[in-house]
Amino acid sequence: MVSPGSRNLATFEDELDWREEPEAHLGAQLLSLWRIFSKWRWLILSTVIAGLLAGGVLTLLTTPIFRGTATLQIEREAPRIVNVQGLQPAESFQSNEFFQTQYGLLKSYSLAERVVRNLNLTDDATFMPKARSANGASGRSRSEPGSDQAARTESAVGMVMGGLRVDPVKESKLVKVSFDSASPLTAARIANAVTDNFIQANLERKYEASSFARSFLESRLNQVRQKLEDSERELAAYATDQQIINVGSTGASKADPSGSAGQSLTATDLDAMNRALADAQQARILAEQRWLQAESTRGLGLPELQASSTIQTLQNQKATLTADYQNKLKVFKPEYSAMVQLRAQIDEVDRQIAANSGSVKDSLRAQYQITLNNEKALSAKVTNLKAAFLDLQNRSIRYNIIKRDVDTSRSFYEGLLEREKEVAVAGVGSNNVSIVDPARVPHAPFKPNVPFNLAMAGGLGLLAGLALAFGLDQLDQSIKSPSDVESKLRIPLLGAIPFVKGNVDPLKALEDPRSAISEAYTSARTALLLSTAESLPPTLLITSAQPSEGKSTTAAALAQSLAVLGNRVLLIDADLRNPSMHKIFGRSGHSGFSNLLAGLSTLEAETQPTDSPNLTLLPAGPSPPNPAELLTSGRLRTILAEASEKFDLVVLDGPPIMGLADAPLLASVTAGTVLVIEAGQTGHQMALTALRRIDRGDAHVLGALLTKFDISVSYGYGYGGDYAYNYQYGADHAPPGRLKAIGQNVGKLFKRS
Repeated sequence: MVSPGSRNLATFEDELDWREEPEAHLGAQLLSLWRIFSKWRWLILSTVIAGLLAGGVLTLLTTPIFRGTATLQIEREAPRIVNVQGLQPAESFQSNEFFQTQYGLLKSYSLAERVVRNLNLTDDATFMPKARSANGASGRSRSEPGSDQAARTESAVGMVMGGLRVDPVKESKLVKVSFDSASPLTAARIANAVTDNFIQANLERKYEASSFARSFLESRLNQVRQKLEDSERELAAYATDQQIINVGSTGASKADPSGSAGQSLTATDLDAMNRALADAQQARILAEQRWLQAESTRGLGLPELQASSTIQTLQNQKATLTADYQNKLKVFKPEYSAMVQLRAQIDEVDRQIAANSGSVKDSLRAQYQITLNNEKALSAKVTNLKAAFLDLQNRSIRYNIIKRDVDTSRSFYEGLLEREKEVAVAGVGSNNVSIVDPARVPHAPFKPNVPFNLAMAGGLGLLAGLALAFGLDQLDQSIKSPSDVESKLRIPLLGAIPFVKGNVDPLKALEDPRSAISEAYTSARTALLLSTAESLPPTLLITSAQPSEGKSTTAAALAQSLAVLGNRVLLIDADLRNPSMHKIFGRSGHSGFSNLLAGLSTLEAETQPTDSPNLTLLPAGPSPPNPAELLTSGRLRTILAEASEKFDLVVLDGPPIMGLADAPLLASVTAGTVLVIEAGQTGHQMALTALRRIDRGDAHVLGALLTKFDISVSYGYGYGGDYAYNYQYGADHAPPGRLKAIGQNVGKLFKRS
């Protein structure tokens, strides 16, 4: 604790509040919310009831609306017999544009107008009430140019579009088409008409697209056909004139690099001669190689000789004869006749082998010569054909140009013809929109929804009540609870004096030591004793920001409570403008404090004893015309110094601070000041202003007392609070004499400290 001299307003504004822990801060916020709710509970309840009543009245006054709902299934692409690419725009499977387009078509003006025309809604009295009066009027309104038929059609279309709802079913290809109307039959009828006309319009758009494509293709076919016929006639005439004869061909060749649909006879012959010449050259080369090999080979090493069966037979005979000759040579001499005969046979076989070998070589030479002559003849033929082909090519330039034109026209014509056939059968494809469930006549209205409307009205009433309660609470800047004293004024709270309900006088309630108000002042006395580390200040000023906050009652109660402890207490009625202490204690107020300030009397002569032990009263005396001038005189300090010598404690009941100079003057000469604040009446700005005023006079504020504190109003209904003084003594409590002795001992203890 700090000394009273250092506990001023600046110190309290710089101190950190000990309640800044997050848990305590959150609890304070919740408590504040509960307090606001409890304080304005009747206002909130009234707004909720008003909202329910308003919702109920509006619900009863609302015309019942029925909703007819039909369900459609929209496929991305309808099954087709022929896939006509390009007839309709291709849709990306991942894109949602296709379905969004279908939803837009369902809500389009053209579809609504079509429904109005098909159902003749402009003349339907159940759909358009004005149609009855229009039908009952003279018929000239329909026949004259100034008829309002167009206006009624526009109105009917707007009503259809206004009552129509399109709700896609998520994660599916289903769409719910609904129509709201005061007539259940009309709601179902229009919902079904919308779906039927949507399907018909979808089919008509497809048919119109295919019909337009078919008409366009037919006109183009006629043009291309005529051009193809003209080109073919020109080609035939030119071929006849130039004697160009082509034969069928499947593609390009060496003789006809253009790859046209046919080749000329010259090109065909040249191609054949080229192939024959190539074969002759290959045969000549092979024959030449065999002949050259035969010329260079001696003996029987030539492959053709080895492959000859005759030569092989002769070689076998020679081998047999030679073997027989060698065997007999072992027995007979070479001159022996048999041996000579065998040798002659061997020589004959050799001659035959030589003769056959020469025949084979002559055959190879003859074959080479034949292939060489054939090659020369074919080469000459090819040379002649090349010259003829070049001449034909020069004459075929115009022919090829005409022929390419014919081929192009024929290809284009065949493509258009195939396209026209595809478009002709494309219109028979099935529709991609189908009705899953038609709309049925509803039996119960869709609107108004009584439970929903009442819930919404009650919720809005609750929100309005809460907003109003919080707004009024924010506008109320008064100090309502003990926590407001510490958080808004930044000064210690010495106690909270409860509000005395009924017509009970607070001073009468103080006579009962077990009453709540008596316990509250006892608690405030204890807090005042513990507010400083030293003994109580010798002089103590009790003041308030404005009148009627309970400062006089507080001054009397604190003086009595401190006197019970055995302290000699002098209670000075320093409110010279509106004195009240002499009335509270039932004493004379003809002379008193004002006489002392004027120097007309002494302290002993003006003090009066009271019924409370150790408590002496100094009344205010007669009201002077200039109280502030009396307080600024030096007599005030002299009187307080003299009183402090004769009494243990001097308590001054000062005037209000606001608007008067008396309280700041008194606060400047007293050792301690207690500010009395009425709960719920004193604004925190006023209290701060009052604190600043007395602080300019170097006042030492010990703390504040919150008077007339109603726990049920400040903290909510049924809140027990830390400031509820409802402790009950038991039957065997200490007698008054014993209490007095205890109080005297406590007072002596505080004097020693």
